[in-house]
Amino acid sequence: MTAMHRLIVVLTLLGCLLGGGLLPVRAQTAALDTYLEAQTAAHRIPGLALAVAYADGRVEIRTYGGDITPQTRFRIGSLSKAMTAVAVLQLVEDSLIELDAPIQAYLTGFTTQDPDRARRITVRHLLNQTSGLSDRGYDSMANARPLEELTRSFASARHEAEPGTQFAYFNGNYDLLGRIVEVVSGQRYSAYMRERLLTPAGMGHALVYDDPTQTQMGADGLAQGHILLYGFPIPYDEPMPISAPSGGIMVSGEDMAAFLRQFVVAEPTILSADSLEAMLSVPASVETPYAMGWFVEVREDGARVFTHSGDVMTFHADMALLPDEGIAFALLYNRQSLLSGFVTYPEIRDGVMAIVRGGEAASGGLSASVIGLVILVISVIVVVNDTRRLLASRRWVAHTQGQSVVRRGLSLALLPIPLYVLLLLPSLSLMLIGRALNYDVLIAYLPDIMLLLAATATLSMLTLAARLFFLMQAAPALHKPTAQQGEMK
Repeated sequence: MTAMHRLIVVLTLLGCLLGGGLLPVRAQTAALDTYLEAQTAAHRIPGLALAVAYADGRVEIRTYGGDITPQTRFRIGSLSKAMTAVAVLQLVEDSLIELDAPIQAYLTGFTTQDPDRARRITVRHLLNQTSGLSDRGYDSMANARPLEELTRSFASARHEAEPGTQFAYFNGNYDLLGRIVEVVSGQRYSAYMRERLLTPAGMGHALVYDDPTQTQMGADGLAQGHILLYGFPIPYDEPMPISAPSGGIMVSGEDMAAFLRQFVVAEPTILSADSLEAMLSVPASVETPYAMGWFVEVREDGARVFTHSGDVMTFHADMALLPDEGIAFALLYNRQSLLSGFVTYPEIRDGVMAIVRGGEAASGGLSASVIGLVILVISVIVVVNDTRRLLASRRWVAHTQGQSVVRRGLSLALLPIPLYVLLLLPSLSLMLIGRALNYDVLIAYLPDIMLLLAATATLSMLTLAARLFFLMQAAPALHKPTAQQGEMK
């Protein structure tokens, strides 16, 4: 066999080996495309980016819908917490922060309504969300302010638990961490993140909210956000500033893949392997699902999974780390809906997780179109019924003439209930889910439900006014003497 023949044989064998190795990857990519294209259509997702990182250093970015590219920026909300946790742990490695030191060692002006408990909050407590502070004792919706003003605002905060004893998801914990980064490093949070995390990790398109050097560039490269109205995405601009350390970072699919790659490769560059392991460990002293910027769970098959979701008013994001498989991925959406947060987004995340683990995504589940149609039908039925009740106000007065005052009064007292619900909704959200949601957020998260509440509250109050008006009109007639009564007099 000549040298040329031997070379051809070697190249052929090498091609077969490489081709065989690529087949599973290509099959997985095709399965992801098929699945996510179907999900994008079923749930009317205007834009979606998938970023996948593998232990061998490979990354893959897939985009779906609209003008989304691997370089398009998305708001990632609370996925920013994992990046803030990395910054804190970098400063721990630099011996500038101690995890178990009280935060007052770095934030000298920090205190709460309970100064003794405030003195016992440590950096680790903030990272693990076990500070004892929560939305129930502090208006976290108002903390999107310059970080230098943040510390003193906690003087009015009320503790819900002893530090280090109870988990409570609280944006304020991570905003305080961001301020510690500023104080210890001597840099603005955005400058530190750009210098120590975003640039070294290769996150060339990532931006931090309120970065004075790159604000306009962020606006130019940001995907259009959407809210969901009756299952249809409606373009909507984010009206509210977002505190950067807890939720104000913007990234592209490429950026997210570069960040997640640090958690699966053998030699990460932004943190030591030991620090990354500590970041993914829950505290032993308290029962909690939260490590440092990641939720931790063990699946039914024993596989460890680390996840986090991120929500702002017009974007949603999910990330997942599968260390046993050496895979991490993120899903970036440019639309938001509270109902999707309970149904759509977890289902899609779990479907992608199943595919990258070599399985098949479960089919089924309610689409955004079906959910939107159900809400629309219910809204029409309620509004029509309330309108008919308003138009029948005069007949109601005549029909209830023989009823007692108590029964009539009870019927009238029930009418303002939709208004009470509408007015108390922010407080109800705090009671039900432990998170404070103001009206701006509620309108963006649930525009169709808020429209229904506003319509039924308005119609109910008009009905109350109409019934009272017709009752007053009928009152003189009820007291007017009859002809027979006049003759007797």
